[in-house]
Amino acid sequence: MPNQDSINAIVDSLFTTLPPDTIYGDYDTLEIDSNITFTLSPNPANSSVTLTISDTLDNFDVAIFNSYGVLMSTSHFQESTQSVNINTEALINGIYYVVLLKDGAYISSKILSILKE
Repeated sequence: MPNQDSINAIVDSLFTTLPPDTIYGDYDTLEIDSNITFTLSPNPANSSVTLTISDTLDNFDVAIFNSYGVLMSTSHFQESTQSVNINTEALINGIYYVVLLKDGAYISSKILSILKE
């Protein structure tokens, strides 16, 4: 089984070959605050994943793209929070790209693995 660094390298190389509108759709790809990061736990996930943000945010979106850059789901969170739970039941086994957005602008992204038994 490949380690997380090799998975990240594979997915990063895949996404750098796709045009930005494939990955982000209508979203503005300019970062609005490069100091905000997040973690995903557990990763690999099965039925849900907790996204923990380094700073409290309100009125933000989480978009999940598959390895082809196709948007699989979006979730909007209006309340001020630092942690949200995202349902991943509808996702099949694979590698996904989780993107955090605020006011339609890119903040940060991470790789998520889905592994169902």
